[in-house]
Amino acid sequence: MAKIPDAVSFSEAAAILCAGMTAYEAIIQKMNTTGKETILIHAGAGGVGGIGIQLAKRLGLAVATTASTENHDWVKKLGADLAIDYKTENVTEVIRDWTDGRGADLIFNTVGRDEATADLGRLAFSGQLAFIAGGPDQSVVKPFTLSPSIHEVALAAAYASEDDRAIRNLGHMADELLKLVAAKELDPLVTEEIPAADLVKGLQRLSERHVRGKLIATF
Repeated sequence: MAKIPDAVSFSEAAAILCAGMTAYEAIIQKMNTTGKETILIHAGAGGVGGIGIQLAKRLGLAVATTASTENHDWVKKLGADLAIDYKTENVTEVIRDWTDGRGADLIFNTVGRDEATADLGRLAFSGQLAFIAGGPDQSVVKPFTLSPSIHEVALAAAYASEDDRAIRNLGHMADELLKLVAAKELDPLVTEEIPAADLVKGLQRLSERHVRGKLIATF
């Protein structure tokens, strides 16, 4: 649990929860960003990716993200330095060019197992890959060559673990994010509010990936 600050609306608080906490756990808690320079964040126009971009920029990282061309202006406003159209561009080649051949120091994959496996070819030596939708097939990398660190990010696993500290950490992450929202240092990405009667239609739009940022149903 976390208390909503007076400067934060209920809609903003709702928007920051699952997506924001997922990005926070990956970038702030899981990854070691000390001395790192670059990060690739997949699906930057989505809720998790959009918060991830903002958190990464706060840490001083150069941020690349994948997004449809129509969302490039949106992700750049959030702080992305490079927007890659994953439909028409070779993401691996673009990342290699962007990093002078090294690969990205950090990668946050929000897409799936196949893309996470492809990310191993976009990672710098001793780089870190965090994923939320299926881990990579590490057999594609010869042992003792790339030396990657792989992080699974799963909020609900805190409850499955039955670890009180892990469960309390959920409230801590929400509290930290809400403070940033209250200070106007983090945009919770509320792009649209719909009445509760349109909840099913809203979920259908989400399933078709036609939503930018966060869609909030009000009751």
